[in-house]
Amino acid sequence: MITGNHIEQDLVGKLTPDEIRSKRELGRSIMLGENNKYVPGHAVKFLTDAARAGDSRALAYLAECYYTGKVTARDPLKALDLALDSAEAGDPYGSYVAGLIYYEGGAGEKDYYQAVRYLTEAANAGVAKAMRLLGSCCYDGTGVSRDIYKARHWFEMASRSGDEQSRMTYEALTREIEKREEKLALLNKAMSGDRDARITALKDCNKSLRDKKSFESALMQEEIALIEQLRDSEDPEIQYLLFECYYTLLRNTDDKERAQALKEDALHYLEQSALTGKYPPALHRLGISYQSGNLHEKDTTSALTCFLAAAEQGHAESMLSVSYIYEEKKDLQKAFDWTKMAFEQESKDGRIPNSDLSKRMMDLSQQMGGKNKTKHKKDSTPRIESQPGKKRSSLHFSFFWHDIDFNVYGILGAIGLYLMTVLYRALGAGLLTQPLINVHGFAKFILVIISAAGVFFGIFVSLLSILMQAGLEFLAFYPSAILSLFIIVELHDHAQYFTYMTYFAAAVIAINLLFILFRSIRRS
Repeated sequence: MITGNHIEQDLVGKLTPDEIRSKRELGRSIMLGENNKYVPGHAVKFLTDAARAGDSRALAYLAECYYTGKVTARDPLKALDLALDSAEAGDPYGSYVAGLIYYEGGAGEKDYYQAVRYLTEAANAGVAKAMRLLGSCCYDGTGVSRDIYKARHWFEMASRSGDEQSRMTYEALTREIEKREEKLALLNKAMSGDRDARITALKDCNKSLRDKKSFESALMQEEIALIEQLRDSEDPEIQYLLFECYYTLLRNTDDKERAQALKEDALHYLEQSALTGKYPPALHRLGISYQSGNLHEKDTTSALTCFLAAAEQGHAESMLSVSYIYEEKKDLQKAFDWTKMAFEQESKDGRIPNSDLSKRMMDLSQQMGGKNKTKHKKDSTPRIESQPGKKRSSLHFSFFWHDIDFNVYGILGAIGLYLMTVLYRALGAGLLTQPLINVHGFAKFILVIISAAGVFFGIFVSLLSILMQAGLEFLAFYPSAILSLFIIVELHDHAQYFTYMTYFAAAVIAINLLFILFRSIRRS
């Protein structure tokens, strides 16, 4: 009979071991939905009979029934009592159920200490579910010190028992540990004075701090120790990376007092790095601070000074910032010149120039509207040194030739189109004329493919050059390709193919020459 929350073992010795085992497994199968011959409530009856006969595992299963409420009314308190009775009787599954209830707080408040205690007993006895949950506790630091290595151990043990979810978690933790060990090796090099390792480690720290509110919640102890070690560094790049770490935390914190302390630290490292005058990103960031007023009071003059100092060292973003300041000052010519310099610098740095820069130059040019026809004095256009002892050519000269790049490509594409058309015609491919070149078989096939591809790319580049110069760069690529393919398909077998292609190439060359002439007139 049931007394309170416990099972009175009044059937001990009255059932054979086989009968006890049969009742326990039958009750378990009903509870899991594996036996449809009985109604769900019979699971409790069979498990209760086995528990009354002294079976501690049946007691654990019965506790699980009351905790989950699948086959009987849910009663977490009774479930905990039964699980503890089972655990005290030495059954590891009872320890697992007790640990689960404490972990989830199913019978009251969560008690992670007791959860870990009972889960450890069950895991050591080989219960896969306990191993998996204990692994999560070790990984999260729940009820026990965080230990990723112990976490991986328990997930590995659970995976060996056939738990697929544990296997995937084990593999993920293995990769995480490998990365952690690589990071530790990097940190050891950084702590020993390796500059490259220090810079890489600080960049990793800044990434880890995103969406975090303290060093302690985001970084390894070794990373925090490195930051402390580098607080007095005089290296401007390291100072700037320290600024980024403190500034990232500043943006995440809601505590006003902490925010003020973080702001002071961030400002200290930013100003120290910028004042060396040797690290353009720091100068640029200080300029932004003066311009936006987020760390300093707004001061456009100081912002311009910082941007110019960075621009003189080839910093393209600072050149663009200078351009915007001059635009605000209504000096559109200087705004245009500095945008050009940013465009040219990005090309020199090996980056693809931002299409927004092209659009901005076009917009500024339209704003100027040709009203300012005055020639610049010799030194009126800003210049920067590309290398010590080597000056760049005139800004206007280099910009003028950059302007006509697309026109040159268009003319070359048209010439290539004409030459490939001649080859295509000479082979007699797709035409009703006799071939002028006596080539047969595979060689002719290859030459036809080459000439057809050449015609396609000639048309494509020609159309692209015209659309780009017309300010339709966002529409240029795919329409040019589709139209080129359409022309080839429609005209390749036409008797007037050669004439059409010749006229098209001549028209493209004429249009691009007109673009060059138009620009030369405007620039003069």
